[in-house]
Order: sequence, then C-alpha cells, then structure tokens
Amino acid sequence: MICSINLIGLETFLMADRKLAKIYALSQEIWEAMNIPVSKKIALRGAIKCGTGKLGADEYSSGEETRFVPYTCGSPACAECGAKRAIEWIRNQLCALPNIKWLGITMTMPDQLWPVFRDNQQLLAKLPALGAHAIDEWTRSHAGAVPFLITVMQTYNGELIFKPHLHIICSWGGMDTGKSKWIDNMGLEDAVKSIMELWRAKVLDYLAEAYREGFARKSVPKRFLKRLEWQRTRKWHLWIEARTKNDLLNYDGRYVGRPPIAESNIQKVTEKGVLFIAKVYPGENTNPNGRPRDHKKIEKPVLLDLRSFIKRITNHLPERYRHNVRYFGLFAPRLRRIAQTVIETNIPDSVAPEAANQATQRLWPPKDSRGNAMR
Repeated sequence: MICSINLIGLETFLMADRKLAKIYALSQEIWEAMNIPVSKKIALRGAIKCGTGKLGADEYSSGEETRFVPYTCGSPACAECGAKRAIEWIRNQLCALPNIKWLGITMTMPDQLWPVFRDNQQLLAKLPALGAHAIDEWTRSHAGAVPFLITVMQTYNGELIFKPHLHIICSWGGMDTGKSKWIDNMGLEDAVKSIMELWRAKVLDYLAEAYREGFARKSVPKRFLKRLEWQRTRKWHLWIEARTKNDLLNYDGRYVGRPPIAESNIQKVTEKGVLFIAKVYPGENTNPNGRPRDHKKIEKPVLLDLRSFIKRITNHLPERYRHNVRYFGLFAPRLRRIAQTVIETNIPDSVAPEAANQATQRLWPPKDSRGNAMR
C-alpha cells in the first residue's frame, strides 16, 4: 500500500550531505585509473548515483500531489544503503536467534599476515569457515554438541588500516550430536587456548596450501613457509566473553553492509584530501600484548590525500559474491529445523517474543531454492 511507504522527495536526496559520494565523485578519475577489481568500481559508481534519480525512480501521485522516490544502489560503498542493510539484518537476527545465553568470540591474527590477505583478497572468502570450524570441531569433540554460529568478518580499524579478524556470535549451549537434547553449557569460555590453537593451525595450513598452489603471491615475504612455521610457536590473541543477544547484534551489526567509515567521522572533504576522525585504542598498533590495556577509545585526526583514502577504503569493500556474514553450526539448513524442535521442547521460553507475530516476522525463514535465487 502506498500509504505505508515513507515517501521522500527527490529534492531531499539531492540536498543531503552525502560525504562519501562526494569523495567518490571528486576522485573518480583517480580510482577509474587504479588497478582495483571491476566490481569495486561498479560499487563506487553506484554510490555516486544513489538517490539522485540517475538510477531511475518511482512516481507516486494522489491526484493533488506527485512525488518521486529515486532508486537506491544497494552498493557496499554507499552509507545510506549500508545503514538500511544493517538495520534489517539486526531485526531479522533478533527474531531468528532464540532467547538463550550467548558468547561473543573475537579471533585475530598477527600483523605480519595482514598484507598477505590485503593483496590476495581471494583468500578472505574461506576465513569465516576456518573460524567456525575451529569452534565446531572443539564443541563436537569435548562437549558432544553443535552450537549456533554466526561469523562476521571485519577487515578495518578506525584508521582504515587493513586488519582482518572475525567476530563470532556463538550460543553458550548446543544441541547434542544425537539430535535429541539441548546441552546448556559446552564449556567454551574455558577453552580459549584450545580454540586459539585450532584457529591458528587452520589459518597457517590454509596459507601454506595457497602458497604452494600459487594463489598467494603478492606481498608474500621471502621464505614464507618457514615464517608460517615460526607463527605456529606464537600466541594468537582470541577473546571469549558472555554477552546478551542484543549487545552482540548491535555491536556486530555495525560491520554488516556498511562502508568501513561512518560519514559522521568525516570532518572535511576537498580536492586535496580527506580529514576524518579515527576512534582507536591508545597504542592499538604498537602494543605487543594484543588488546590494549586501556579499553576506552580515543579520537585521532587522520588526513589522507584522495588517492590514499580511496586505496584504503576500496581494500575493505567485498568483491562480488563474497559475504562478510556467514552462518554455521545449527544455522546449517540440514540442522535448523531439528534445532528448532529440540529448543522448543527443552527450553520453551526461548522463542523470541519479536517472532510471535508470524505474519510479519518468521522465526525460521524458509530457504529458497537455488533455481529461484538465480532467477
């Protein structure tokens, strides 16, 4: 129904202070000549045209008044489209995730490996699976259970430095491998070292195999395989902490669909460069102990010329068909229905109240066929 749509005039879109689109337009000659994937250039072009009517528009008329609603781009480089995607994702997950105890897990890697993933971005596609499989492997062998797992990959910090790591939403308990009962506590909070070792081994084995097969060649240091073996002796930083479902979704939702920088942090845009405020931990890139001792972020002004800014921001834009959010464990299609039955039987109060109205929200959205998805 037209009356349920929030109609916004074309003039509003044209007058909006769209800082990222302005940066893309000012630097278009620069990034069109840069050696970046075509899919990222298409994303930048779409963000420039988003909401201007250049992509088309719908006309709504009541007889007395006519309004045009421009089409949006849906690009990962667009702040407006990214904010909408993040809000929709959070709302959907609030309904999909049962009201049980949850854990937030952060998996990192040493800074010596960051350039390898930055310049060989085809390797990023498998990182979420490696992190999820490390957790799933431990829970199956030690607790005999399968948890809910959502992986959200983040590749940037406040200064737009390429820093790949995983944020994982994991259920405190899990369904037993016999698919008959629910185990309330799998003991994950006490398994930090074991899971870190599994994560480290999987990443290093993956990089070694990719190097031997020729998939990782750019920014790879000399004697790369020996350096990987040395990394096996180092401690990688991994954190597991109990958090509520709302906290986890609101925190990780910031990295779903949105560009790597908030427009509110951009202070000044000129033909010479971009001034933005980076919110970072004190000594974030220099503290050898990993997570900074002071958990309170500070604001740090960063000035970059247009080429440097575009190079940094495009490093974090996902290429076509790569998704930063992945679902594993009990979110697998073959286990989802079984898990729903087990939870409703063992924990009847776990069904999210937001999902009570099945006409507007579905607890378990039906999976579409591959043929329909392709069409």
